[in-house]
Amino acid sequence: MRVRSFDALRGISIVAVVILHGTYLPASDAISLNNMIYLFCHELLLFCVPAFLFVSGYWMAKKNEFAKDHYWRSLIKRLRRILIPYLFWSLVTFLLLLLHGGASVTMKEIVFKLLTGSALFPYYFIILLAQLYILTPVIIYLNRSTVGTSAIVIMNIISLLLIYVSRLGFGLSMSVYDGFFYFWIIFYQLGLNIGMNSEFLNSVNIRLLHIATSCAVVLCFLEGFILATTFHQWIFAASVFKLSSFMFSICMILILYHYKDNFGRIGVLVELGQCSFGIYLIHMLVMPRLDRIVEKMSLFYPSNPAYPIFVSLLTTLFCVIIIKMTKKIIPNVIYSPILGF
Repeated sequence: MRVRSFDALRGISIVAVVILHGTYLPASDAISLNNMIYLFCHELLLFCVPAFLFVSGYWMAKKNEFAKDHYWRSLIKRLRRILIPYLFWSLVTFLLLLLHGGASVTMKEIVFKLLTGSALFPYYFIILLAQLYILTPVIIYLNRSTVGTSAIVIMNIISLLLIYVSRLGFGLSMSVYDGFFYFWIIFYQLGLNIGMNSEFLNSVNIRLLHIATSCAVVLCFLEGFILATTFHQWIFAASVFKLSSFMFSICMILILYHYKDNFGRIGVLVELGQCSFGIYLIHMLVMPRLDRIVEKMSLFYPSNPAYPIFVSLLTTLFCVIIIKMTKKIIPNVIYSPILGF
């Protein structure tokens, strides 16, 4: 049974994901108004993937699917639900690459990309989620004690600090970090903890949470600005792997959770949430094609900050239409387990 309030949270998060992927990073290190707008937009949207991880962890705890007596059955069910559509759309991506005259892909490259979630760059999330599903019993066990919970938090913080060292000191690509659970585990852990203790937030002062979120936004932009202008690290500046971005994401998740019932009354968000996994799987296949069409129509200049947002929202709409039409045409035994719709 679906819960409207959480579908709405998924709806908010998937719109943020699509806009984030549609908002261009600066082509140069120049400090311009447009570049600052793009950076600020990225900073505001960085909560989206952490929010998805939080929701996954929350329901994992609520449904108690990983209890000892039916652990393997639940794990296989969960992995099958995400990995079969992932494999299908990854293969579609490889096929489109070949049909459009792209460079040939060897079998070794295909296997590597499938194992690392890099057939299409948002797919790292599927591999990440699979790791967290597998590790859920271990995380739950550690969360039973303060020492175990602290160990997970410390591991995540150390992982973040290593990113600063490797990125600023050695210039490693940001894509190196995307798919490893220890860079993201704190958000999944937060979902597990609140799922097992829903009364936790009753002790949180919502006014202070609003203030903390506002401060985190300011810190995000300041850190991003320094990384971009002083260290010329625009990609790092716009990434979630910053201490300030983690602070903002946690605050934003708690605010969204607090107001979830209000969001659950907004039908559009609920509808988007129910289509969120399908949108996630296909939006980067749809967006480049719509981008070319919109550019030819000259509705906006590509340098206009409104341009990528318009294309992103249009992409979201088209993805929903594709998913809805598919459900009307194709039997449920195909569109749900295979296509992920």
